[in-house]
Amino acid sequence: MEQSNQSIMFVAGEPSGDEHASHVIARVREETPGLTYFGVGGPLMAKQGFEALLPFAPFNRMGLAEVLPGLVFFARAKKFLTLEMARRKPRLVVLVDYAGFNIPMMRAAKRLGISVLWYISPKVWAWKKSRAKTLGEHATWIACILPFEPPYFEGYAAKPVYVGNPCVEDLQNRHGIMGESFAGARPPAEGQPWRIALVPGSRRQEIQRIFPSIAETAAVLGRKYPAEFKVSVCRGLDKSLYEPWLGNSGFAVHEGPLDELLAWANLALVTSGTATLQASLMGVPHVLVYKMTWLNELAYKLIVRFPFIGLPNIIAGEEIIRECMQKAADPEPLSGEVG
Repeated sequence: MEQSNQSIMFVAGEPSGDEHASHVIARVREETPGLTYFGVGGPLMAKQGFEALLPFAPFNRMGLAEVLPGLVFFARAKKFLTLEMARRKPRLVVLVDYAGFNIPMMRAAKRLGISVLWYISPKVWAWKKSRAKTLGEHATWIACILPFEPPYFEGYAAKPVYVGNPCVEDLQNRHGIMGESFAGARPPAEGQPWRIALVPGSRRQEIQRIFPSIAETAAVLGRKYPAEFKVSVCRGLDKSLYEPWLGNSGFAVHEGPLDELLAWANLALVTSGTATLQASLMGVPHVLVYKMTWLNELAYKLIVRFPFIGLPNIIAGEEIIRECMQKAADPEPLSGEVG
């Protein structure tokens, strides 16, 4: 069915992108009723009436080692989505992060004369500075979520705009105030157990690689101190992904918004990503935990120009939260760092 100028195409290939894009769709629906939305997205976007053209799960990969086996899928997906873009002629294409896949989609949209909003600009200040030129020459607008990012995209045809961090705005809308007002900013009362949040990430390969260390570290801490543990389970992922490390662990499962879990906690083990920023904003003491494949580690060392991986440290320009990566994220050193 022809949807010329009455539709917006989204491509959000990760759970975090699904969450961010769902907020965008909700806002646009309020301000401009009657539009339709299609493309690639997850369950949160579907709740806003989004039409998913392809299954979401196969897009949820990261790093060279995970992406390479899916090259055939990605090639077919790009071809199919480009054909749909040409057929439906949306008034706008919104590409949510996910640069490896979305840069070719951006170029396709420009060839078709369709405006492109790149939502959540790539971290060109840390690595792949050339992407600033690529986006600047092909996108129409670049939405930046960190205040220091727009200058990196100036001097090109695309207009960079600071739109604020959706994580910060969502927390403000839910709770109204940051930091010390949260229970998570205080240690437990005397005689009460520690409440420890385990946040192993939102990507399948990430969880498989990092959650074992987090779970084993939690077990060590549980033997040392009276403690309760809750695991953040990502919506849209099969629960069986977590089961090998839950078993008889006694960990509770949390499937709701992450901020609710962090408000409960007074300590957290958090995989690198937006969750570390949320924990910092909410005043929850935490340790950043991250493991990558040897291939991704090599690429990281060769390409990344920033000394930190966590958003709070990057924004602060110094290590304000402890970062435990690779062998430092193994259970023995990690439990020593925490306890």
